[in-house]
Amino acid sequence: MASEEAWLAAHVRARRQTIYAGTVGVVGGAFALVPVPMPVVTIGVLVAAFGMIGFVLYGARVGSAAAKSAAEF
Repeated sequence: MASEEAWLAAHVRARRQTIYAGTVGVVGGAFALVPVPMPVVTIGVLVAAFGMIGFVLYGARVGSAAAKSAAEF
């Protein structure tokens, strides 16, 4: 939030990771609707949750680096 340019650079650069995180979240949620045993559902949803968290954290890292680069100019 240092400047409008830094804000935009961070969001543009982290867009792909954010889309991936959302996709993994939707797939994990849809997996919970599949009629399979509860342990399988639990493992599938947990894997999706950790995948989503991984993409979000990576997107934050990439976006933060882009914002710092934009703020330096």
